[in-house]
Amino acid sequence: MGVERLDQYGSFLQTTANKAGELIRSSFDNPIEVSYKEDGTPVTAIDKAIDYMVLSSVQSTFPDYGYLGEETGGEVSSDRFWVCDPLDGTTAYLNGIPLATYSLSLVEDKEIVISIIHDPFTGRSLLAAKGEGAWMNGRRLRVSKQQTLLAADVHMSWGDEGYIHRLSSLRKLGAKVIKMDANIYVGMLIAMGKFDGDIFTGDSLWDIAPQSLAVREAGGVATTLDGNEIPVTKSVNGLILSNGYLHHKLIEIVQESQRGIE
Repeated sequence: MGVERLDQYGSFLQTTANKAGELIRSSFDNPIEVSYKEDGTPVTAIDKAIDYMVLSSVQSTFPDYGYLGEETGGEVSSDRFWVCDPLDGTTAYLNGIPLATYSLSLVEDKEIVISIIHDPFTGRSLLAAKGEGAWMNGRRLRVSKQQTLLAADVHMSWGDEGYIHRLSSLRKLGAKVIKMDANIYVGMLIAMGKFDGDIFTGDSLWDIAPQSLAVREAGGVATTLDGNEIPVTKSVNGLILSNGYLHHKLIEIVQESQRGIE
């Protein structure tokens, strides 16, 4: 039997997460340089500093591995490469809301095989590895057992044309619809059994990789918006996360909301 990935990569993942967390906390209450991307989303000097720090760490520790960072760029390869979202939840962070997370995932042969999601404000780190479970502070995580959307806690992205339809459908079924500007944080909460589902309409691999593995290893389900397996490509057709019980209904609601929108 080979070395398990948590043993092989866990220390590296935690070390980079701790360094990233220090940077995130250090600037939380201080003025910070902000610029805006073409899509209008903000990027801070901290996003960039963390991404370059992790890229440097990867190059020195795993020189044969590729790297794809939200700010540094890179390419998707068929071999082994790291995927980093240096600061997910930048808008919340800039608004003084402590919901930002750092994440790093490893892809091998087109599969997400290990990841970390780190909350620098509580110190929680979620480590997940394919076939080895999802863990936080030595405790194995499990998704919730909520079996219907009635009173379920469901997070949902907003801003696209199907949003109002999804919101109406979920509320009619009794779900408690929640919106947070930190999607990877939501994925962590689903893996912890705190939330029951998530509909995310973004398409970047770094926004999708870490929590999709975490939720699966906690016993849940992760698919694209159309219910397919998540491809390891730069652009992904969104993400639905759930505890498994709610997944089919969430896919149905998404599909209904997209009819006639092209």
